[in-house]
Amino acid sequence: MKPAAHTPLTSTSLLVPAVFLANALLVSLAWLYFVSHGFTANGIVDGVYEIQASMLGQGRLSIIPGPLERFYHDALMYWGHYYFYWGLLPSAVLLVLTTIFGRFVGHYLMVFGFLFLFAYFYQRIIARILECASADASRGPEVTGRSVAAPIGALVLTWVLIFVIPYPHGEGWFFGRFAVYEQQVLFGLALALPALYLLITGIERKRSGPVALGALLFVLASWTRVTWVPLALIVLPAAGVLVWRWSKADDTGSSSAGGVLALGLAVALMGGLLLLNYVRFDSPFDFGVRFQNPGHYAYFRNAKLFFSQITMLWNVLFNTVSYYGSPQMAENLGLASRSFAHYEGFPPSFFSFNPQFLPLALLIPVGLCRTVKARSALALWLGALLAVTLYLNVVLGLFGTFVILRYFVEFYYLLIVVFLAVLLSLVRPRYGVPIFVLMLALHIPSTVSDFKSWWPELRTADAGNGLRITSPEGTTPFIEQSVLWPSGSFSAADLGRLPPYAAMGFDRADDGTLAGKDIFVVYLVPTNARGDASPPVLEIRGLRALHEDGQALIFFENRLVRSQGLSTTREVDVRLELPFRLSAAGPYQVMVIFLRPGESYLPGRSRGTPLVSLREISLKSPSLPEASRSLLPGPTRTNGTYTKQ
Repeated sequence: MKPAAHTPLTSTSLLVPAVFLANALLVSLAWLYFVSHGFTANGIVDGVYEIQASMLGQGRLSIIPGPLERFYHDALMYWGHYYFYWGLLPSAVLLVLTTIFGRFVGHYLMVFGFLFLFAYFYQRIIARILECASADASRGPEVTGRSVAAPIGALVLTWVLIFVIPYPHGEGWFFGRFAVYEQQVLFGLALALPALYLLITGIERKRSGPVALGALLFVLASWTRVTWVPLALIVLPAAGVLVWRWSKADDTGSSSAGGVLALGLAVALMGGLLLLNYVRFDSPFDFGVRFQNPGHYAYFRNAKLFFSQITMLWNVLFNTVSYYGSPQMAENLGLASRSFAHYEGFPPSFFSFNPQFLPLALLIPVGLCRTVKARSALALWLGALLAVTLYLNVVLGLFGTFVILRYFVEFYYLLIVVFLAVLLSLVRPRYGVPIFVLMLALHIPSTVSDFKSWWPELRTADAGNGLRITSPEGTTPFIEQSVLWPSGSFSAADLGRLPPYAAMGFDRADDGTLAGKDIFVVYLVPTNARGDASPPVLEIRGLRALHEDGQALIFFENRLVRSQGLSTTREVDVRLELPFRLSAAGPYQVMVIFLRPGESYLPGRSRGTPLVSLREISLKSPSLPEASRSLLPGPTRTNGTYTKQ
């Protein structure tokens, strides 16, 4: 495919790059002004990243204060330690910046840097699409007005497409909160967008340097947000082939060497990420999401992803319909009962709120065919952006346990540019750009009004000052200063006084026993057993199926330790001597999954009612080494629970 020639103004003049740079700076500063509450916030980066940065500065991977002192919402709990599943790269950047410039300046510089990368390269992608479309429209001597139209259109569209998300505003407004949940999406995109731009332009020009640098940025995006890991693993070998082929034909030795160096660094960083997973979670491909403690049964059940491949595929369809169709469509098509995802807030329902974009979605094959047939450079951009958008839809459909607006936003920024490219493949840019802005015009007044009247919710904590919360109190939970875990054993008597994060999936039966749903979990602090040489002992007493016989899969720290048949007619006691030592004071996760006859996986939807009864779960362990205890407080025994001293 022959790439479209750059127009003289956009390729050689210093004016257009300078204008692009200035516009990206303005967008980033306006964005920074908003998220920092008018430059008044004394911290912007979410407390999760700051705590993680503090741990990296101490040479730690786990988080302290640990489980016996604090509870961090949505933290990963693995073998008695805390980890965060949010990527380490933002924390590493924050650590460097705060070490050099101090906490306040470091926060602002980091957020500004990511927002600038996002705005600048998003603008360059839009501009290149407009350039390709302008070249296709001219097919002859270029007119100056048309040359200027592409940069001007890119300037306008950058502001509109970044800040106007066509969704009814209110409590679910994406920009209404700037916590780690939104930051990880934006920071990941801030690296993925330049990766895409460099990768595609490198393929256009057959240059190894941009291709290798694009692959490196995809790996860095993987260090920021796990969504990008599979794509980085796909891009790396493909980039390696292209760099090898084009390096031999590249006359500029420095460019060839730079490409090889960037690709080698990308491979090393990806290997480092997989090694980090192995060190933390005993598997290179385990990012720890299954170890998350959300303190909520529905979130916990879905996070385990203990579903069949068919259920996972149904979930892709359910999520896709929920993101694009009407809220009733998934239910009417029978997808809701076959999948496992839930709605967090009102589903995005993109085409339901924005039917004007549906014709463009249907015309995607037409746009691709036209650009390919015309040998237009727009075909490469349209095809690449569409492929990444579809990739994100599939990944978020397979592993997206909830339908959430921020997940939609993660692929919306690429989706809307795909629609723009489709429109420009059919209509001249001089008409296409105004039409596209008009298609979003309905949402512009409410967007402007919300940006004028709202400040986003922040969730910041000063890791150097005792984890003091430095942001105004919001609705998003973060740190529980007082913790409570069951000590040694757990029974129905503990249900009323334990917090939700300590035990999930339990009810109290009429006879005073515990009643468990199809999956239930408790986090137990072990009591000392007699003798240092004895193995840890896990006991579950009085297990019985309530409605029909089945199989109970018993897990300790996500390791299957027993498969026990259950009957409705008799109780069984399970005593397990665990084949490993407990190296920390805890708590440790004990989880049971109940399967009916013929089932190998959980059904997509919870049955809601208890399926299993039991009397008690207990955990005993030999005395822990003092070295293991030194990082944790000496717990106080109070009524069968551990509480913070």
